[in-house]
Amino acid sequence: MNSTSSGPKPTSRNSKRKVEQKNFKLKSTIVCQCGAQILLVPDVKEMNLALEMHMNEHKKNYQISDVEAEAILDDLISQVLSKISQEY
Repeated sequence: MNSTSSGPKPTSRNSKRKVEQKNFKLKSTIVCQCGAQILLVPDVKEMNLALEMHMNEHKKNYQISDVEAEAILDDLISQVLSKISQEY
């Protein structure tokens, strides 16, 4: 049998995975005002938990008021909804 084939060339799984990870990272995060990147997840409850945990970190580390925390949370939620509408 001939060792050369006319079919598609095999690609490296690792190189493909790196490209997918890069695209996933760029498309699937939102950025807080503090600079933290928050990964978007498809589960609404998990996403809400991630945002709440980040707000708790803000309250703890920056000693912000509940009003300031709500404003930051609103911004993050807006980013989530914007990303979702752009993707789908």
